[in-house]
Amino acid sequence: MKYAWMEQHRSSYALIEMCGVLEVSISGYRSWMRGGTPDRKGLTDAQMLAIIRAIHAELKGAYGSPRMVRELGMICSMSRKGNCWDNAPTESWFSSFKNERYHGIRYATHDEMKAASFEYIEVFYNRTRQHSTLGYQSPIQFLECWRKKQDQEKLAA
Repeated sequence: MKYAWMEQHRSSYALIEMCGVLEVSISGYRSWMRGGTPDRKGLTDAQMLAIIRAIHAELKGAYGSPRMVRELGMICSMSRKGNCWDNAPTESWFSSFKNERYHGIRYATHDEMKAASFEYIEVFYNRTRQHSTLGYQSPIQFLECWRKKQDQEKLAA
């Protein structure tokens, strides 16, 4: 019923706005337009290309990151094009995480992998592993030193 109303009012409202207000997905609407089959595997390359071109035209060329920012209400990076500094700490952490914990290991279950991840983050990474940016201390050691300094400053004041 929502999709039929959307089809009737396509000329008055943007599809993205209607989907947001009616709390339906754009892909669900498009599936309904094709006859209700959400499976795109049955489409030919020409049909898929036509759908992609229609989406691209509908969104006036906005796709990828700008589209996700708008549709999901995400906050875009404040960094400029080609400047990766805002993402560097995250990438560095995930590199350490994968190389130190998961490289070459296969886990039998998802729960086993989650337990190993928890052990790495909470036991090793935060309490034992030395970090060069923290003066070769673990985050826990760094925090304890910082707290002691704060307490000393309070006592001195």
